[in-house]
Amino acid sequence: AGIPPVALGRRRTLGELASVHAGFRDEYYGLVDAVAEADDTTSGWSRLVTAGGIDPCRLLDRGERFAGRHWREPVVDVTVLQGRSARWAQVQAGPKLLVATQTKVLEAAADPDGALLGSVPVLCVRPHDPDRLWHLLAALHAPAVTAWLFRRSAGTALSAGACRPTKVLLEALPVPDDGAAWDRAAAAARAASADQTDVAEVARLADAALGVDDDALLAWWDARRPRR
Repeated sequence: AGIPPVALGRRRTLGELASVHAGFRDEYYGLVDAVAEADDTTSGWSRLVTAGGIDPCRLLDRGERFAGRHWREPVVDVTVLQGRSARWAQVQAGPKLLVATQTKVLEAAADPDGALLGSVPVLCVRPHDPDRLWHLLAALHAPAVTAWLFRRSAGTALSAGACRPTKVLLEALPVPDDGAAWDRAAAAARAASADQTDVAEVARLADAALGVDDDALLAWWDARRPRR
């Protein structure tokens, strides 16, 4: 499939630094009646984010498609959720990353304020230490990590050209060692989230933090990433 080889060796995993949560059909359908368009009466509601609304390091500002219709700015009243949907909202409370599925490279966005609610099949990554949120965001955008995941999930996505992160695979993702290199990647990820730098710089620094210096791998990732 043209996936570049990667050798990351034995190192810490994402699951050692964060908890990963996945929802299912019950969580999805439980949100349907709690969604509304944002207006003056929905202050304090959580913004709904679908997988299609996530880009590398940021959220798209073009509305969302949920439950068979297009929403300009969907928000969720979490106070009316019940059962598994309520628990799905509870695990997303607080700082987190929202990770899209069925994408050509790993794509995640940060929610440092806990104001977002991801809709199934979005995955939720809750760092044990909220101060490491940007470090983990950077790690997810290392081209070596996307290639690592592709080699373990090939053929399981709806499209042969898409990667399919799962709770188990995200927990097993290799992450960089602590140090200045990962700090630089984290700073770039934070800047990219504010549209202050290009995500390609995050990718380059994240690979460097993993000890990877491979122009062909970076070019493979760059050719696949969305430009929207």
